[in-house]
Amino acid sequence: MIAESGAADPLLGMLAEADEILSQAKLRNREAIRQANRQVRVGAARLSPHIVIVVADSVGHRELGCYGAAPSLTPQLDRLAANGMRFSNYYAASCQSEAGFWSLMTGRNASRAPRTAEASYQLRESQRSLADVLWNAGYTTSFLGVWTGAQRPTELGFDDWVGRIPTNAAAEAFPEVLLTGRSQMRIVENANGQRKASFASLLAAEAEAYLDRNAKSDRPFLLVVRLPSAEVCQFGAPSPQDRTAALKDWDDFVGRLSARIDEHNLRRRVCVMFTALTGHDSAESPSHPLRESSLRAPLIVSWVGGVPRDAVSDHVCTAWDVLPTCVELARVSPAPDGMDGISFSGSLRQQAQKEHPLLFWESRGNPHVQAVRKGQWKGVYVAGDRSIHLFNLQQDPGETTDVAEEHPDVVKQLIVRQPVAKNPKA
Repeated sequence: MIAESGAADPLLGMLAEADEILSQAKLRNREAIRQANRQVRVGAARLSPHIVIVVADSVGHRELGCYGAAPSLTPQLDRLAANGMRFSNYYAASCQSEAGFWSLMTGRNASRAPRTAEASYQLRESQRSLADVLWNAGYTTSFLGVWTGAQRPTELGFDDWVGRIPTNAAAEAFPEVLLTGRSQMRIVENANGQRKASFASLLAAEAEAYLDRNAKSDRPFLLVVRLPSAEVCQFGAPSPQDRTAALKDWDDFVGRLSARIDEHNLRRRVCVMFTALTGHDSAESPSHPLRESSLRAPLIVSWVGGVPRDAVSDHVCTAWDVLPTCVELARVSPAPDGMDGISFSGSLRQQAQKEHPLLFWESRGNPHVQAVRKGQWKGVYVAGDRSIHLFNLQQDPGETTDVAEEHPDVVKQLIVRQPVAKNPKA
């Protein structure tokens, strides 16, 4: 009857308008609640650093010059490391980049991510994110880069964002449109199929503009940048040559960011972290997805006056330690509960550092794989196998020799849960 009367279109328009009004009202209510609970920064807390976290999807532990790659393809990252500390035993949260990002943003082990039919590693308003925690501690917050998930960054603690959601590599490499807040930004240089402005260069320009706007702000800021993957940088499955080009793109981004920080004389105010969401496993057929080459990633932290120069830490840490570290650096009070991570700020200050009793990972693919590291030992269980495989990483970093039979006592120490060959559950 409504369709016959011709009232359907106006009615749908009114419903859409009402939905937008309700959405805006919810945003205002949420903002009012957040503002009421926001921490007032006084005393020592006012000296908390600005925090910039730059993450690439996949970078191997030995791909950067400061980690031993020769010849070095990453002079800017090497310079960042020379002005700060690099961690030699840093682990990604997973062999999957989305799991790694979820863990970095929540401070929780990726195995705790809720599972749904649509996606397992989506951030939700019900989970306190790094941005939400620091926003409530008085920081302004921004996100640049690739964003996945149904809820946008501005619904999860970020004041603003500029970036893309995944579509296809060719469109992302030279985007005609960037999303910004609740609107869009058209890139004239890439209109009508032109390829003049790469995604990485656009992000670098946005990062520079963000620093320009906030350099003299009284309020500290958090800037999280997720760089495009090697596939997006080169819009296709990357060859070794493309991989090299992607590394140079990421290095150039860090160089431009560092130069702008220097330009504004912010070296003593800005703590910069560079890391990756997974390691880079170049093997064509690894024995399992949780090999060291898939999990070991770089972590560089640079903050003049806050972190010693050209220092190396062998502290064993991981992606879910980033949030509690930022919480401590930002002097958040009270610290949020429910985190699995341990702050590595002790290592940054070269003071006493609390250690993880053990680290645990799992891969939800087929086969289901679990891995544990404790000290020099790493245990791996692959669904269907009769026992845990054990490796001495100090003597065998390539995991070539299973020594489980020689060290049954160590194997017992590494059993986190009873391995189940069929229908494993988180």
